[in-house]
Amino acid sequence: MGISSRRVESRLAIETLLERIESVLTAVGHGVVVVDSVNQQIEKRNRLQQGLADSLRGQSSLEGKSSESEGAHIVEQLQEQISACNTGINEIHNPIVEARKSVRSFILALRDVLDCLPIEPAQLRDIRAEIQRLPIYTSALSSLNPFPPLGMRQCDSDLPKIKLRLQDLLTYLAQQEIDNPIATTGSPAAGSIGKSQEGKKRRGRPGIPDELKIEALRAKKQGASNRDCARILYAKQYPEPQQVKNVSSIRRRSGKMTRQRLLEVTHLKNRISV
Repeated sequence: MGISSRRVESRLAIETLLERIESVLTAVGHGVVVVDSVNQQIEKRNRLQQGLADSLRGQSSLEGKSSESEGAHIVEQLQEQISACNTGINEIHNPIVEARKSVRSFILALRDVLDCLPIEPAQLRDIRAEIQRLPIYTSALSSLNPFPPLGMRQCDSDLPKIKLRLQDLLTYLAQQEIDNPIATTGSPAAGSIGKSQEGKKRRGRPGIPDELKIEALRAKKQGASNRDCARILYAKQYPEPQQVKNVSSIRRRSGKMTRQRLLEVTHLKNRISV
């Protein structure tokens, strides 16, 4: 696989993570909602269990059949209440269990993507380090058995941070595809390749083929928004605000192409697609 292909593959993997994190955030949100209810039920159960222990100790010191019968009745009631608490906890605790599974699965996929990214430059290294030092990341990847529980509020705090860092990674990689389509970050030959390309750079907006400009123009005529056109021009699922703004100027420049040039490009595109 070539350098450019690996870079595109990394970008697509991050786009997939950004889409996936939305469902994980939703699951965690459901878990956060029931956290207080679960804690209240657990506190109630603890009080009942303490009362049961006290009743059992007191029952052993009771004298007379009536006293023993009364003590046994109290113990039976406490046991029923504890059982009801356990049932209630299991029922309302399910969203937390599902959220923890979603978070752990997402973090495992995130780790695989981060491991495939180059160590250099420093910008990539710093973004990766910011993600890896979050408590949710270390807890989800713990080798302890059983796994340490993932706190819902901690997940609710850390996941948006991961989302922002993934967006930073996506922006960086996409910009690399536009600015440096041949050289790779961290490659020993990147500097020499980049220098050899400097003399060939033209004024204007390099890296956007005419075919993509024509496709964006057609989409705009069919009612597409500037954001949709930016997705076509920059091959990004989440174009930056500035790239969305660039659509208007790109349309104006592309509109000045001669009819002959449009025919040539369209003809070439049709030949390639056949």
